[in-house]
Amino acid sequence: MDRVNLGERLQQWHSSMHDPVYAVGSFYFADQVYPKKEIVEHCIRNLKEDIRDKKKMLKGIKVRRYNSFYGKWIDDQKKFAGYTNAQLRTDIKDLEDIVKEVEWFLREDYK
Repeated sequence: MDRVNLGERLQQWHSSMHDPVYAVGSFYFADQVYPKKEIVEHCIRNLKEDIRDKKKMLKGIKVRRYNSFYGKWIDDQKKFAGYTNAQLRTDIKDLEDIVKEVEWFLREDYK
């Protein structure tokens, strides 16, 4: 996957401009290297946290998240978002692919 396509996929996962996933995605979408390695590492950590949360939901474990749009905590993210198990499995696979690609760019960009 090239940097521009990866940037678009990152932006589809995280839409907040204050989020490192969105920040890295914006630079990748412009076919640029993000200027700070630490932010790319933070991006990867956030994506891996999303994977962990989705795997928990798949097992039936409630995941609690703060929703800044509503200004409150959501006690069951799966129920709130209306995720199906099939959707969670698809999301997990997609996120794992994205993490693999971002890790590749991390190694290549900051040699």
